[in-house]
Amino acid sequence: MTQLNFLIAKEEAPEINISGLTYVPDFITPAEHEFLLSQIDQHPWLTDLKRRVQHYGYKYDYKARTVGNDAYLGLLPIWLSSLSKKLHDDGIFPSAPDQVIVNEYIPGQGISAHIDCVPCFAGTIASLSLGSPCIMEFSNPRTEEKNQLFWKIAALSFFSAPPATNGGTPSPPENPMSLMESKQSVPATSP
Repeated sequence: MTQLNFLIAKEEAPEINISGLTYVPDFITPAEHEFLLSQIDQHPWLTDLKRRVQHYGYKYDYKARTVGNDAYLGLLPIWLSSLSKKLHDDGIFPSAPDQVIVNEYIPGQGISAHIDCVPCFAGTIASLSLGSPCIMEFSNPRTEEKNQLFWKIAALSFFSAPPATNGGTPSPPENPMSLMESKQSVPATSP
C-alpha cells in the first residue's frame, strides 16, 4: 500500500539537509490546484479528530497506528487517480499510490510531532500542499536537530526509502528518515 497525504510562481526549492526528503515546487499547475480543491470540497469530511479528514483507498486507523486490508474503501476516485498516475509516471512512486489522506488544518492549528507508521506504507510517503503555504518542522529525536522549511502552495514533498536489496519491500533507512518527526504549522507567510 502506498500513501499520498494532502496538506491543505516558480522559485528555487529550499535547501533541504534531510536524508531521503525531496521538495518539488510547483508540482501541479494553478488550474490543477483549483480543481483538486473543488473536488475535495465536494466530498464529506470526517470530524472524529481535532481536524477534518478525508480518506480514499484505505482508511488509516489513528488509534492503532495502522492500516490493513479490512480498511479498504475502494479504488481512488478518477480525480485522484490522475494525480496518482502522475506520481508514478514521474518516478516518485514505484507504483501508483492507492491511498490518499486529505487533512485540513485551520490557521495556527498545526499537527503534533510524529513519525509516520513505517510498516503501513511502502517506501515513499508524499505530501502535497494545497490551499495555503505551510511551515514544516522536522526534528531528529536522537540528535535533537531541527529544520523548519517553508512549503509553497502546490509543492510536493516526499520521503523515499532506498530500494530493497532483496527484491522485496523497501526497508526504511536506519537514519535519519526513520527518526525524523514532522510537524506542520499552517498557514504561513513567505519568509
